Amino acid sequence: PELSPCGLLFCVGYTGDAAQDEICVFDSHSLQLQRRFGRGLLNDAERLAVGVGSLYVCDCDHDCIRVFSFAGELLRTIRGEWRRPIGIICVRDRLYLNERYDEGWDEDEDLRPEGYSPEMGRRVFVMSPAGEALHTSDLELEAGHRISSDVMAAFGENLVLKVRNQTGPEAKLVALKGL
Repeated sequence: PELSPCGLLFCVGYTGDAAQDEICVFDSHSLQLQRRFGRGLLNDAERLAVGVGSLYVCDCDHDCIRVFSFAGELLRTIRGEWRRPIGIICVRDRLYLNERYDEGWDEDEDLRPEGYSPEMGRRVFVMSPAGEALHTSDLELEAGHRISSDVMAAFGENLVLKVRNQTGPEAKLVALKGL
């Protein structure tokens, strides 16, 4: 969930069919549903970010970021060199994005998404709110380790990410300095 400055709480609504994901908007005080949008447009919607007056949604299976107004109007679609965007955060008018990685892609080439790179899950992309690519950080991780989408936060001048072992339960936090 993401909270906007105007008191709206945005959440991804999953229907069981990834092609029918939608964004649900609640009043943050009453938790009353205000509206829904994005159904039929989003396919495997993942994390959300609020920043610069807009809502950014990771549309994983379409390999893009959908940018909406708080009223639910699609403003633009951002595409880049990343594939399967799964985590996003907006800090100081910059977007930080990471991508999904599936270990099955190493075992079966037929399962790999278009544009597959063995660096998927090891990169953090930095963009302007308009989608202009500013920087890509390639993390040097141990074999079998990838960035997880469930922890991505800014603390001071650091971007903190969860890195997990694809084949075991171990996980750790890493910090990228210099936001």
